[in-house]
Amino acid sequence: MKKPITIIFLLTFLLATAPSLFAAITATPTDSGNGDDVDLANALNNLMGVTTTFGDSFVRRFLDPEAENLSKTNIIGGLMGHPTSDPTIKSGVLPGFMIGGCAGVAAGLSDDVRFTLADETIEFPLVAGVVGFNLYGGLNLGLWGLGLPNVDIILHGGGGSFGWKFDDYEISGSSYRGGILLRYHVINPISLLVVKFLGLSVGAGYAYQNVDFKLCRDTRDSLDVSAHPSFSSNATWRSKQTIGFEASNSMIPLQVQTGINLLWVLNLHVGVGYALAYGDTEIGYKAKGTVRATTVGTNPASANLLIDYTGKEKAENASYIFGGGEIKIFMFHIVAEGIWNFDEVAGFTVGLRFQL
Repeated sequence: MKKPITIIFLLTFLLATAPSLFAAITATPTDSGNGDDVDLANALNNLMGVTTTFGDSFVRRFLDPEAENLSKTNIIGGLMGHPTSDPTIKSGVLPGFMIGGCAGVAAGLSDDVRFTLADETIEFPLVAGVVGFNLYGGLNLGLWGLGLPNVDIILHGGGGSFGWKFDDYEISGSSYRGGILLRYHVINPISLLVVKFLGLSVGAGYAYQNVDFKLCRDTRDSLDVSAHPSFSSNATWRSKQTIGFEASNSMIPLQVQTGINLLWVLNLHVGVGYALAYGDTEIGYKAKGTVRATTVGTNPASANLLIDYTGKEKAENASYIFGGGEIKIFMFHIVAEGIWNFDEVAGFTVGLRFQL
């Protein structure tokens, strides 16, 4: 059975276990480049080069699939910019105008990845999540005398960044999104006593979303280089370890939407769509620092040590279904909407809209 965990717990686990899980990729002498520094770099390469196949396996089996998961999640997140149950903007004292705000989260959970190290099997759940905050507004171009009957234009945008330090850790991230949707009302609403069919609309537009996240840790680790005859003690490795991701995607959504109104205050809606998607997603682990040791002759030696793994994925087109409910209280509309891509990624949005 899967055990969902948040991505921050996964990243924290990777940072905490990194010295034991990863083999060093590159060790080079420091700028001084003296003989002792060269010996230390050679010793580190010999010490950590025995498990180089783990790095390739880690990228192929974990980082690349996680980048794919993040890409799918970011695409769904980018489509959640303007939840509304009305298939066309018509209701109110001044018909054809709305403005609102919303907050949403999209999450994806795919199959666990299993690694066997020595006699121990470690399972990594592939978890991805993005959060977005948005403002949006729309006009019915026909009702405002612009010559396009039953055509809505809806704009949305939002984003922000954060940074936080605690002890040896540092977290930072940002999220930016925006888009436009043109919607044509194909079938007009039909009233049936206390139930009203809200009609049918088709829409197309453009949306983008960029999300990045980094979790860093300053570390001091001990490396055993005693097997090399030139050194008299363990080496000290001071490094900054970073694990994070960046997803940047553009989407061209094509969708159909309909709905009903119950008792004049409750709207229910549902829709289906297909999004042409573009962009790249990267997730990686990096540790960069300096190793210092003492030779048998008590001379100091130092070498630069670098670990750098990156998984990448191109965006894939996505089919999706969305739906939700809306309560109308005078000129205010409280709306909740869910979205699913038929492939282990789902999103949920809540918002408040003001409509005249």
